[in-house]
Amino acid sequence: MLDIFLNLLESSMYAMFLKSFSDSDDRRTWICTAVYFLCAFASVTAFNLMPLNESFIFIADILLAYLYLHVTSEHKGFNGLFLAALPTLIVYMVSIPVTILLCELFYGTIDFTSLANDHYILLTCVTQPSRALLFWLAARKLNGDFSALSQNEYIKLFLATVICEIMFVSIANLLFVNIYSGVDIAISAVCVVLLIILLFDIFSDIAVIRKDADDKKLQVSILESQLDANKKALSAQEDLYQIRHDLKHFISALSEGNIDPEMTEKFKEKYVSSVLPYQSASPTINYILTLKKEEAVRKGIDFSCTLNIADEVPMEQADLYLLLSNLLDNSIEHIGIRKRISVEIEYLREALKIRIINSHDRKVLDENGEIRTRKNEHHGYGIYTVKTLLNKYHGNMNMDENTEQFSVFVYIPFE
Repeated sequence: MLDIFLNLLESSMYAMFLKSFSDSDDRRTWICTAVYFLCAFASVTAFNLMPLNESFIFIADILLAYLYLHVTSEHKGFNGLFLAALPTLIVYMVSIPVTILLCELFYGTIDFTSLANDHYILLTCVTQPSRALLFWLAARKLNGDFSALSQNEYIKLFLATVICEIMFVSIANLLFVNIYSGVDIAISAVCVVLLIILLFDIFSDIAVIRKDADDKKLQVSILESQLDANKKALSAQEDLYQIRHDLKHFISALSEGNIDPEMTEKFKEKYVSSVLPYQSASPTINYILTLKKEEAVRKGIDFSCTLNIADEVPMEQADLYLLLSNLLDNSIEHIGIRKRISVEIEYLREALKIRIINSHDRKVLDENGEIRTRKNEHHGYGIYTVKTLLNKYHGNMNMDENTEQFSVFVYIPFE
């Protein structure tokens, strides 16, 4: 009788878990849920009472669960198959670890027969609440974060789930039947290998998705910077009109020899702090240069730039951002007391040319022509990133210095 009760309990968990993915809560859905519950109960009871091989009962469970989801929800295809395969997997995920743990606790070895005879009630009291909790957590999680997965991702999840179930079946045969079959061990080993391969493939997809997300984030930042640049351009135009108006008063005061030092300093500060957004055919370059010039102005650096860009540079936006921002960061970090940075960027379709010159106070390059690095400095790391990107685009870089300035020249051909 206890086994019958446990079959009822397990079937009800299956039914309520799958019910959480249905599209409605109407009478038809509840009737389908009741029918599924009865079929699941009859299936597991038949396998328990009759001399049938239980190794592949999970296949019948998947088909029955998929049929229920197909009728009551929009979860079809591999989406539905993945969800249909989960109930049996959850049962195995609880039963096998709990069985091993209790066997080791009571006997110091794996002995399911003795555990079932001596501590069946305890085994039941541990596994059933654990299963219920895991079913609830899985339903809550899958109804949220997993709703936006693609069909290709559901295929991989379904394959991973089936591989895990086959592996658990083989492990269960080893544990519960107490016969160490070479076939079951071989199946488990093959499943582990397949899972590792599948995990590599999944993580490769994650890397691609993350890169796409970073690219989209950068594109959004560039679009926002373009809107911000338009606002700043209007604001800067008003500032220029105001500076022109103030300049008349300043010239008049200068001619009369009546110069107010406070007014002079205020006029100078207003002029120096005015930053006009850069405008060229490359929104990415505009975004980086405007950002870095604002940083330079805040640090009191004289930042000048000459642009000759015929079209958008044919590089990935993230790569162009990393290339130019690292070059400029290196210059800002290594500026020297004269605080001057000069930037020249030219792109006329056949090649991208970037020349950045910054003032410096100490020798930057070592005897091998590489940048010297000190503790707590990131100058060399930026150049390493630049070199990695240049290798990707078959470009080259030349660094040079004299007693007053350090220069770097980057050349990337596109034809």
